[in-house]
Amino acid sequence: MSVLVVAEHDNRALKPATLHAMTAASEIAKATGSDIHILVAGKEDFVTLSFKLYNQYVYGGQKVLGEMDEGRLGALQDFYAKEGLIKSKTAVKDLYTNQFVK
Repeated sequence: MSVLVVAEHDNRALKPATLHAMTAASEIAKATGSDIHILVAGKEDFVTLSFKLYNQYVYGGQKVLGEMDEGRLGALQDFYAKEGLIKSKTAVKDLYTNQFVK
């Protein structure tokens, strides 16, 4: 599972609300062991910069880019169950595949 932040910008810089959302997403990701994904739409240069930052800060610690970690998914599912966001748990292995990233 991942945390998604939709970025607001003026084609030059991110708006302060986006930076606050990214900080909150970072805290959620730390607490649940999840990944952060940022959606940026706009002019090509800004999107390129956003993807560069995304690769640096979101995927920077991954051993295999895009690989799902069963432990992190389990922790996220536990968090969702504890907070009442899901009614019941599913076997984590049924929720993802790493078949295409290895």
